[in-house]
Amino acid sequence: MKRTVVLIGFMGCGKTTFGEEAARRLLMDFVDMDQEIEKRQGRTISRIFAEDGEEAFRKMETELLTECCHAGGTVVATGGGVVKNPENIRRIRESGALTVYLKASPEELYRRLAEDGTRPLLADTAGEERYKRICTMLAERRNLYETAAEAVYDEDGKTVSEILEDFPDWLAKKIQKV
Repeated sequence: MKRTVVLIGFMGCGKTTFGEEAARRLLMDFVDMDQEIEKRQGRTISRIFAEDGEEAFRKMETELLTECCHAGGTVVATGGGVVKNPENIRRIRESGALTVYLKASPEELYRRLAEDGTRPLLADTAGEERYKRICTMLAERRNLYETAAEAVYDEDGKTVSEILEDFPDWLAKKIQKV
């Protein structure tokens, strides 16, 4: 059975886009945790945050992460804040999954998220204020991503199409090494 791959990184770094393509090309299953939580809850992440709060969402996230880590042969796109809970990192490591940090610059993340209205933690921001929030949140999480990751894929200087072409092969090599 192929090893599970858990993709971590800031919102907008491409965990879903690049993870889907990698899973397709590597003949693995794919789970986007945010989409799966929305499906199971019958409501959007934004609504979950508004109605139940971030803490309730994080609990759902931890439960699903545990399930996904033990699936085998699956590429899992986590939410950007999954690393905030040390328990999540422990569960990923104990499962034997390969943790990959998709690393992007604040400028690239802002470019991708500038008009995105679906992110609860950015919902009340726009323009320069949104960019500053991204920089602040990324600074708070960067060490968590780097510490949790077994491998880092640096997106800087690459276009989305270049990443879509390169990432599956890069990931295949990482899976084979371990």
